[in-house]
Amino acid sequence: MTGIRSVPVIRHLVLWLTTACNLSCAYCYRGRPVRTQSMSPSTALAALELAALSGQPFHVQMAGGEPTLEPGLIETVAKQVRRRGWPASLAVQTNGVAVNRELAALFKRWGIGVGVSLDGPPVVQERLRGRAAEVWQGLDELSRAGVDFGVTAVVCADNLAELPRLALLLGRWPHARGLGLDLLVRRGSALGGGPAMAEPAALKRTMRELATAVAWVNQRRAAPLVLREHKRLQNLLHPFCQAALGASLAVHPDGRLYPCGQTMGDEELCLGSLAKPDFSRAAGLAVYSLADGDCAGCPLEGRCPGECPSRLKYNGPQGRALACALLQGLATARDGAGAQTNGRKEQDHAAA
Repeated sequence: MTGIRSVPVIRHLVLWLTTACNLSCAYCYRGRPVRTQSMSPSTALAALELAALSGQPFHVQMAGGEPTLEPGLIETVAKQVRRRGWPASLAVQTNGVAVNRELAALFKRWGIGVGVSLDGPPVVQERLRGRAAEVWQGLDELSRAGVDFGVTAVVCADNLAELPRLALLLGRWPHARGLGLDLLVRRGSALGGGPAMAEPAALKRTMRELATAVAWVNQRRAAPLVLREHKRLQNLLHPFCQAALGASLAVHPDGRLYPCGQTMGDEELCLGSLAKPDFSRAAGLAVYSLADGDCAGCPLEGRCPGECPSRLKYNGPQGRALACALLQGLATARDGAGAQTNGRKEQDHAAA
């Protein structure tokens, strides 16, 4: 490996364990691969060693394709990290189809966080991704094993109205800990038709409904279901992602390097390979910022948490408008809830 001295501090490492997948999602941003390829243990180890060079804590996300098609490699990565004592956290992003008792036990044994791609109730999931019943079984297996998990939903016109119901359904699993929202990305399969992007007005309205649904669920749970975008609104000291700082690295099974998983295969942003890295464009996504737009008069002016830079790159002006609508809708819901709470406190105090 060359260019070691020029390696930036890597805070977020994405290992693309395989290009193979057991679903054919309507909007997969990687598109259909010409051929499938899985990462070798030696490539995974080289990537881990690269991220560990700084001695600083880093996060390892195993993705794909569908990473659970490579359970042996998941365990190999976990063993290497734990046995070497690297200050790294581990997670896997899965569609949930292949999650069974053995995989759930593996996640529990090695302390691997789990994110599940789930776009709505079973009917919606079946239409957009497929094999919904198996995903539901996978979530049951995770809960039986005591494995906490988060859910990420791709937001498009086809599932927007069902997002509040998704939050209500997640309340049935005590180990469901979070819900995140990813706006549809115009890459891969999404470029050739498929689901449409949401409309800003409808998105803003639905975000208010979603916030109400999450609050209802949390009134009935011991552990809260955290809406990721609410958390972002409350935590403005951090960048949207490490890729915006040039501190993220995604590794293809063949060893090619990219700033993040969503840019995988975009040769404009390729950072060379593990054998010959080129980090001169590591911060290439930093030029894409939500703050570059017309922010005057926005209710979030001065407190906006920003948007995914790669989504801004691929979605253009329409994506910018949607990101603003999503955040504004949630901020309005949150601020309104806060005002209602304060009002109740004042009434209680006056009554006392």
